[in-house]
Amino acid sequence: MLKVKYKERPTKEAIEGYCRMIEGLLSVHKLKLEVDIWDGPMIIKSYQGNQHIEDAYVWIRGIAVKMPGRKVFSIYPAPRGGLDETVSDKEIWDDAYIIQDEIYQKLNRFSYVGNMSDPYWELWDNLPKAVKKLKGE
Repeated sequence: MLKVKYKERPTKEAIEGYCRMIEGLLSVHKLKLEVDIWDGPMIIKSYQGNQHIEDAYVWIRGIAVKMPGRKVFSIYPAPRGGLDETVSDKEIWDDAYIIQDEIYQKLNRFSYVGNMSDPYWELWDNLPKAVKKLKGE
């Protein structure tokens, strides 16, 4: 059976919710996100052997990261191609991890290695309470 991912364009509400959750998980950095959406999706077809198993509609082109006192960073490609109700909290956390790593690479800042007091580690320390807070629990 053919699996289809992200067929519908992400809604404004879905994008705002996604940004709010990522910003919450990375709140120590005081960043703001903007999601760049393609006018129409790119479709990626996946095959296993000769069998067509998945169509993934890629709507999200990239993410702009705005940090206080810093220039805007662009992350291309985005960590994910689309947003819908199937995106899990774990996947959002994974995206926050990718975005944070991109920021550190763009800033050439790797002081977190061996330094558990670096803000980098807040993502791990605050995951359980951040997810509950962002979900309104």
